[in-house]
Amino acid sequence: MDPSKVEQIVENCKAGRCECMSDEMKAKVKFMDFKKENGKLSIEIKGDVTEEDIKASMEKSKVIVK
Repeated sequence: MDPSKVEQIVENCKAGRCECMSDEMKAKVKFMDFKKENGKLSIEIKGDVTEEDIKASMEKSKVIVK
């Protein structure tokens, strides 16, 4: 997975330029960040959201990362 593509997806999401989350869900997210440490990628999300909320949003994502 290309880290720059993942980072771009996260940046779009942070700026509200994505369609994977409803406006209600976007309002619940207080912090989102992309990290690359020791060759591993991670996305940190904080707010009043559950794991199920995040999974549902990811399933709606129309962006394909190869």
